[in-house]
Amino acid sequence: MSRSVKAEPPPNSAAALATLQSTLRAALLLTQELANDQVLGRLLVAFSAMPADDRPVVVKAIEREVKARVLSRGAERVTGHAMVPNPRARLYVRAHQTPVAGNLLERDEMLNASLQTMRLAGVIPAIPEIYASWKDATREAIQRVDADTRAVVERLVREVLDLLHEADAAA
Repeated sequence: MSRSVKAEPPPNSAAALATLQSTLRAALLLTQELANDQVLGRLLVAFSAMPADDRPVVVKAIEREVKARVLSRGAERVTGHAMVPNPRARLYVRAHQTPVAGNLLERDEMLNASLQTMRLAGVIPAIPEIYASWKDATREAIQRVDADTRAVVERLVREVLDLLHEADAAA
């Protein structure tokens, strides 16, 4: 049994057509804008090639970094510190099952890392949003490591406190 369904025009077909034309025009303009953005195109190609399981983690890292950048821009004059894009930034850490390479534990490397950390430590509590983010991130990092690692960190923190007292006494 075949039925013929007669389509009835909408109550105000001229208005509906105008709305459709306007929507299609906006969609065309947006599509052209997105297609002409070469950096966005590269980002989409990289994101498409990324393993699906990695995507939420990488997006969260990008969101976190952009949030920190936006916050830092508001505090640059106060702190004298600015965040800039790092052309050598990595989104993936290299996980090795072998012992830590000796050159990573060279005295000068540790000295530079310690100086950088101490200088950054002065900025963290100065900006409430950054301090809150630091505290949250540090809490999460502590929760992610095992009890033995936490014990080593605690011992090292106590040693740092002793070294601070020693430096104050010598000053």
